[in-house]
Amino acid sequence: MVAAEGAALRLYPSPDASPLREAAAKLHAFPAADILAGNGSDDLLNILIRAYAGPGRPIGMLDPSYSLYPVLARGSGGSRGEGSDSC
Repeated sequence: MVAAEGAALRLYPSPDASPLREAAAKLHAFPAADILAGNGSDDLLNILIRAYAGPGRPIGMLDPSYSLYPVLARGSGGSRGEGSDSC
């Protein structure tokens, strides 16, 4: 029995987190396709910036701010929006 439980610990989680997203969808009455799951807040920020920012699509952020925002903006080819300090 312990060996069987230990074998389950070596499995990778679902890459799209579908079991988690489906459970959250059921709990909150949202479509699972509308729920984003990631490996912590930095991962979610990275996903969002890569999806929505880029050249000609500036990112708004406050100053002082989280130090990862300008790093992600530069990595996406984006920039800080008007009224923000430059990346």
